[in-house]
Amino acid sequence: NSMVVENAPLGIEAGHRAGCFVIAVNTGPLPDATLLQAGANLLYPSMTALSKDIETIIRIATAP
Repeated sequence: NSMVVENAPLGIEAGHRAGCFVIAVNTGPLPDATLLQAGANLLYPSMTALSKDIETIIRIATAP
């Protein structure tokens, strides 16, 4: 399993095409919908918000 953390639509699309689980972090002026439409599985408003959940995400992603 692979995970991508990205803030740009092109990076999100690349991760999605590669079959990765993609987390978008909206660190800029783009609408959330743009990042979700690019193929993000999850969307966070900031790296701080993501950091609060990252351990849970990794635990779920690596569960047998």
